[in-house]
Amino acid sequence: MRNNADGNRKLPSIFRQGDDDESCYDKNRGNVNHLLTKMKYAEKKKEADEASKYLQLDPQIYEYDSLYDDLAQKKKTATEQRKKTHQVKYQDDLKRAAEKKKLETTLAIEKVAGKELTREGKSFADKEAFV
Repeated sequence: MRNNADGNRKLPSIFRQGDDDESCYDKNRGNVNHLLTKMKYAEKKKEADEASKYLQLDPQIYEYDSLYDDLAQKKKTATEQRKKTHQVKYQDDLKRAAEKKKLETTLAIEKVAGKELTREGKSFADKEAFV
């Protein structure tokens, strides 16, 4: 135990080492802040050196917007071109089926007309034909 300037006894703190802990804390805090500042400065310098190295390798490395715009434009033109040439999935099959049905309908009409002519021909077979 320590004696204060008053002569009173002061019990040691459980959490602190002594009276001068606060000043020691401030000194250590200043040292830590100084070290953190140095570390940040060194890190920024390292990043700047790396950035300049990469810029020397590829001058367009940080041109994100222009590259993105170029890619977007290419994608847009490809999509538009695909839409122009795009056909319905079964469009060819549908066209062939429609032509086939039209042909079958025409043949059926001609067949019916042929049957009517043969029936009429039989009913007028005994009559004279004028051409």
